[in-house]
Amino acid sequence: MREWCAQNKSDLNLHTVIEAALDTIVSDANFNIPLRNLRQLSDALRHCSAEHIIRLSKRFDIPNFTSLRSPVEERVRLELNIAEAVYLVSPEQAWERFWNTYKETISLPLDTDVSCYCFTRFRFL
Repeated sequence: MREWCAQNKSDLNLHTVIEAALDTIVSDANFNIPLRNLRQLSDALRHCSAEHIIRLSKRFDIPNFTSLRSPVEERVRLELNIAEAVYLVSPEQAWERFWNTYKETISLPLDTDVSCYCFTRFRFL
């Protein structure tokens, strides 16, 4: 489903596929999803219509996902993807998510290239 989302960002049913992917992930308590997969799925959020972005972004905030913190780089990219999508609908909510991510990031031991990437993304929110 991640690949489909990546290849069909302009499809009107994109939100339905993201929803189905999240339903599938959440339905199996024993399924351990890598942060990279969540991040790749979240990349499609900004291509959804405004009416779906906030609802879908909240789906990424469930404990199964928010407890995943490693690798740190993927966690930061996931949060930035969500903040970028939310910004299209609610700049205030996006800024709050961004600020929380920034506060976490500033104290983390990130590689220089990852830090630069993240701070560049912060600049555009």
